[in-house]
Amino acid sequence: MNTFKSFALNVLFLFSATFSPTVSAQLINFDALGQDSAAINNGYAGFNWSNFTSMNGTFVPNSGFERGVVSGPNIAYNQDGLAASFSRETAFTLRDMYVTKGLTAGITHFEGYIGNTLTFSRSVFSSTAAPSHIVFDWVGITKLKFFGEPGTSETVIDNIHVAAVPEPETYALMGLGLLAVIVAKRRKRV
Repeated sequence: MNTFKSFALNVLFLFSATFSPTVSAQLINFDALGQDSAAINNGYAGFNWSNFTSMNGTFVPNSGFERGVVSGPNIAYNQDGLAASFSRETAFTLRDMYVTKGLTAGITHFEGYIGNTLTFSRSVFSSTAAPSHIVFDWVGITKLKFFGEPGTSETVIDNIHVAAVPEPETYALMGLGLLAVIVAKRRKRV
């Protein structure tokens, strides 16, 4: 009988793990956009874009634009070094991205918003020599805004990793699976 109960609990755990909704990750790398310098249109990768331009990094040789390319030929940057943002109504997790300064090294300020409320902030120094891999892990934001210090050049970004925020059902199914494992272990001790 104990073997049957253990088997049933293991099946319950596997069922909850298998059928729980997955949290999809998304890589935004700008390589699907044309290689000419152009504003990024709203809707690209499911986001609204403000003051972002995409271009082939080699258009500005021996610069952070060229050295900031992580994958493919394209990068994105904040036009004229002014504040830029991307957002959507559905909350997301900003996992990480690569950051380089275009022409002069300097500090870039990043702000994560939930609705209109500033929830996260971070300042990062970047050079023009190579991209810096910046890990954020900001969960539940709806907007990312960034801007440089006065007098610094554009901030070049590539390979943004975002993920959907798990729905409550996901946590409930994971909790059910964990509970099944705990009950199974307790019963084995008795």
